[in-house]
Amino acid sequence: MAMLACGFQDANAIAQATYTVTRLLRARKEFRLARKYVRSAVARVEELMGTLMQQSGSGMDPCLTASLDPLPYLLEEETFRDRERQETLFSRKSSAGAVLRTRRGAYSDNGFANFDGDGKKYTNEEERGKSLRQEKKWGQFVLQCASLLVMLYDLSLKLDLELGEQPESEDRPIASKEKGVRAEDAAKAEQTHAEKLMRRQLQEMGNLDLSPLENHLLLSLGSNPYRLCLFWCQLSESRRVNAQQILSFAVRELESAVATEKKLVHAGWLYQTDDPAATPTTSRPPTLVGRSCTSLSLSMPATRKNVMSQDAFITLFGGKKAGSGISVTKLHTELLHTGVRHPPHGIVHISGLTPNTKYHFACEEHIDSRKSLPLSETTPDFGTYYPLPIPLLWLHILRSAQKLGIKNITKICWEKLWSLFCETTRVSPTASGHTLCHFKPFIAERQSPYVLDAFAQAICAKYARVPLDSSLSGSQQEGRREQERRQHRASRVLIAVEASSIACNYTYLFCAVAAYDALLRPLLCLHTLPPFLLDGLVKCLVAMEGVPRTAWHPRGRALFGLLTSRLLLIQTQSLQARRPRRARERDKEERRAKKKRSGERIIPKRKKGERRTVSEGPTKAATDDDAQTAHTRREDVPQIGRQ
Repeated sequence: MAMLACGFQDANAIAQATYTVTRLLRARKEFRLARKYVRSAVARVEELMGTLMQQSGSGMDPCLTASLDPLPYLLEEETFRDRERQETLFSRKSSAGAVLRTRRGAYSDNGFANFDGDGKKYTNEEERGKSLRQEKKWGQFVLQCASLLVMLYDLSLKLDLELGEQPESEDRPIASKEKGVRAEDAAKAEQTHAEKLMRRQLQEMGNLDLSPLENHLLLSLGSNPYRLCLFWCQLSESRRVNAQQILSFAVRELESAVATEKKLVHAGWLYQTDDPAATPTTSRPPTLVGRSCTSLSLSMPATRKNVMSQDAFITLFGGKKAGSGISVTKLHTELLHTGVRHPPHGIVHISGLTPNTKYHFACEEHIDSRKSLPLSETTPDFGTYYPLPIPLLWLHILRSAQKLGIKNITKICWEKLWSLFCETTRVSPTASGHTLCHFKPFIAERQSPYVLDAFAQAICAKYARVPLDSSLSGSQQEGRREQERRQHRASRVLIAVEASSIACNYTYLFCAVAAYDALLRPLLCLHTLPPFLLDGLVKCLVAMEGVPRTAWHPRGRALFGLLTSRLLLIQTQSLQARRPRRARERDKEERRAKKKRSGERIIPKRKKGERRTVSEGPTKAATDDDAQTAHTRREDVPQIGRQ
């Protein structure tokens, strides 16, 4: 773990140095040298990511946690909720099914699913706690390395598009004449076929014409939906005429990546909850347990072998994705270790694969030497690429859409981000009650600081444009809907306060607190204050308490004092709030009963239109004297204006 910590610090230092050097070289217009540094940094971070994959020891693909938390996917499964209620954490029964809410996501105590069958047995609570800390640290490395890859990939694509020329081919190794000619012909034929397919896809998508450089970059990215999403985002900024159409391609690629991850998590959970005693009608597919840019690691399923037989084995089939709707058959044996027998629960490492490519596999289970089950269903896309954080990619699309002023893409991105990070609660149970947003705590614990920092920046950029009017007047004419809308916005700004506090970005923390105060100020004029105002002020003050002394500045100190005065004002107003009508009526009844017990004279309530008699009250002269006395007393007391 110490080695991995040093490795991640090395990756972080490489990324920061690359950004600094690239900025200097771009200022000098030395784009080739900048691209060279960026490519070397990408290779180094990918190497560290591969080291993390080898050190994981998990039974499921660890890269999935760097992209999206699988826990929301698992909560959709009824069997997951039932097992979570029945089984206890760290029990022997629940060793394959109990879920630990660590930073890596929803995993069992020995990984997501222990496919080797010899899971770690915890002997005491110290070993359990130590393993939990290691898992959390490991997940933090994966998430942060994936976030660094997003930044470096985006910078590399930007430099490639700015250079306006194809990458140099001098880095390719030169082979012998005969073999070299054959390899060159095969590469040309494959490139021509890929260009035809790409032109056909572009015509179907809207007949978008690409330049030779853009087409070359698009072909080099292959079937990697994450890098394709970044490519379309960068291309939309240079082609503003077709920006809306290009950004719709980016949204489509990202949605396909989310759907693939959901299928992979679902397949892993089905394998985990599988009953070995059941008698299936078909074989079960393999499970992805690890990946790199040129290799895949697959876990073979367990067979339903006969008690009297020891000849049970698994045959693996698979290959490249040939098209949509095409299943794997027994003819797909061109890859390494395909068409060969493998033991049950075995790990198969397939190397020598093409980067940025999708592969599909299927298995055939042999119960004994004479009996076998039909071929399993085809697996989802097993890609030779690292999944990247989905929220960070949505934020990239959002930034491009806001820069270009495309409102429909902006709306789609915000809907996806709010559903990922926030949950809504209704203030009142009635149909007209408005809703408030709250931060999902289990999502915040699993995201890297880079993702939370970018999310807080996006919220501040959206809601910090409110004019900071110092006067309280002018907002009293707001209707109920405007007040509810203001409260809804303030609850979203509080999410930015929490996210920036977790990410330790104190600049945007002060910006979010100032935006919350600007939204809160008009609501202080209300006689009945909303209850969430007090909670929001407390959250802001607690977040500002965690700011170190070196990060404070005069404006931040003034903002802290202003929030403290707001807190005292709200508490004073809540203590001196007017009692409702029912309480006043109850008070009158109690006073009348008290006067009756004490023997005082009680004047009965007159009906409408009834004249007052002498016995019911004082005379007119006495009334005039009392009125004159009250008038003089009122003149002595200074008048207090009502706000």
